[in-house]
Amino acid sequence: MFETVKQYIRSCQQCVRFNIQRRKQPGLSQKEEQGVFDVMQMDFWKSPVRSSDGNQYVLIITDRSSKFIFAEALSSETVKDAAATLVEDIILKHGAINYLQSDQGTHFKNLSIHTTTGYIPYELAFNRKLRSPFDPPSSTIIMSKPNDYWKKASKFKTVAITAARFNIQQQQELSKQRYDIRRANIQYKIGDLVWIRILTGRSKLDQRFH
Repeated sequence: MFETVKQYIRSCQQCVRFNIQRRKQPGLSQKEEQGVFDVMQMDFWKSPVRSSDGNQYVLIITDRSSKFIFAEALSSETVKDAAATLVEDIILKHGAINYLQSDQGTHFKNLSIHTTTGYIPYELAFNRKLRSPFDPPSSTIIMSKPNDYWKKASKFKTVAITAARFNIQQQQELSKQRYDIRRANIQYKIGDLVWIRILTGRSKLDQRFH
């Protein structure tokens, strides 16, 4: 009898039009492949106080592959300022990017990027370890040939990017497994009849689908 009642409710068009959906939206997570500086993610962060220079916003641009972060202090969060920073500090210095992602205003959230790649973002972006002014000077002087640096950098780049991509894929697979739990993988074909959600122009008690 339970299955009969459930099937009757599913076939009720009025129920479909007015009921609130309490299950997860259908569709599984899709994995994406990209290289360093191919996909950049951009967002603004607002400081609670304005600096002495008149800046109150920080534009944060993150490379999705290496997780390297560019940050620029700005006085406003306008499209003009964001575009100027992107062109002058990213594109003109490092080349054009393939994709630019934005979360439509949601605040930037750092999600343990070192754990994801297994490498420091600076190393993946610039093919060498970060040197600090506080590091002790090396007692060994190595006289290298002009092209030795390029060979070492290329070798490090290949090994590091391969390892980082593997770590990212592992994290993506874990995220995908969590995202896909209790989600239907619905495949639509041309000619299928579907319900369309009414997003605007409806009151609280009006039908939700048509």
